[in-house]
Amino acid sequence: SLLSALDPEVRTSVAGDVSEALALAKGDPPNLVLLDMGLPGSSRLDALREVKAACAAASVVVVSGDEDPT
Repeated sequence: SLLSALDPEVRTSVAGDVSEALALAKGDPPNLVLLDMGLPGSSRLDALREVKAACAAASVVVVSGDEDPT
């Protein structure tokens, strides 16, 4: 919502898992990906590799949090 407030022409998509994110990227390649490393469907680094391969022109920003101190 912050990006939309900054620029009303910004289009956003939300994916529930890695495969859904990759499918969205095929249909309409993004310029920016905000990637939760806890997104289901792939290991953390594999998810990053897959998204970066599918969205080569996009900037990828990792945004994640984990309450587990380990």
